[in-house]
Amino acid sequence: FIDEIDAVGRARSRNISTGGNDERENTLNQLLTEMDGFGTNSGVIILAATNRADILDKALLRAGRFDRIIRITMPKGNDAKLITNHYLSKLDYKMDLDFNTVGRIMKGKTCAELECIVNRAGLLACYENSEEITIRHFMRAYLKQKENIDICSIETLCNNRCINLRDGANRMAQTIYHEAGHLVAAEVLHDNSVTYACIYGETGRISGITSVDIDDDDVLEKWLSRVVIGLAGKATVEQKFGVHDIGGELDMEKAVNIIGDLIKNKAIYGASLFDKFDHGISEHQREKQEMTIIAEVERLYFKAKEVIAKNWEFVERIAKAMSEEVLLVAEDVQKIKAECNIVRVCVG
Repeated sequence: FIDEIDAVGRARSRNISTGGNDERENTLNQLLTEMDGFGTNSGVIILAATNRADILDKALLRAGRFDRIIRITMPKGNDAKLITNHYLSKLDYKMDLDFNTVGRIMKGKTCAELECIVNRAGLLACYENSEEITIRHFMRAYLKQKENIDICSIETLCNNRCINLRDGANRMAQTIYHEAGHLVAAEVLHDNSVTYACIYGETGRISGITSVDIDDDDVLEKWLSRVVIGLAGKATVEQKFGVHDIGGELDMEKAVNIIGDLIKNKAIYGASLFDKFDHGISEHQREKQEMTIIAEVERLYFKAKEVIAKNWEFVERIAKAMSEEVLLVAEDVQKIKAECNIVRVCVG
């Protein structure tokens, strides 16, 4: 097995310099010669790894040498779950983890990232003199690694003051309902799609994040539901407090970008608005594009309001839970959801 083969296998220069080839090219030539010397019955299999297959010398990739390329993607689903479990098995701790949830959270992370997060979770458990690694240790480690977020207690965030969830001027209350809106819309439109939601920050600078795991299928309905989920935070704050949600500005920008891409680049709303003609489009068509984007975003924003209004009990239950515990994981969300009457809404 030869790791990082691009270190010696980089494509050779066409410029012939006096004094012979450099050391790297000599090494590559020797490697090619040795590989040609193996017979079919030698019992030798040569494997190599690289992240830059595009810069390898063509002689390395011809038939009889490295002629079979296997692309290894980031682990997800069951693969991520098994790899994480492998690293956890090396730690001298009991495990109180839902590995299905762990697998979804770790989707798309490299093995090195997985190992680092597991080790950090073990350190957090050690700091607390805990005999087991819980999902909250794991999530705190994950958020620190991925988002550089330090999760602290709700008391610390609020400076040991009680949260008034009815106070529309309270930044913490607004943030809680904003994230609750994202979470509820995601769960109403796609069952079991929320992996976690958390509130974090410092006193006076409170933020939130809700992670939603929706299949990556390039289906129109899923793109539209992503927009509704994104706008649901703004809709929830405005419905609860009757004030403009400052935190919803970025969500609205993302919604405009998604719908703009569907209209201009994917021709979802008709060929007349398609943006890929060689001759370009007229000013009239450009105005028509913008009007269509505005109308569609407005329609989906009202859909977000409808989802929230019809599932207000779920919103209030999630908001209450987040006012008591800054981090909710999938298991917490599903327990609350099971006790609420969920009303489905079609976004198409």
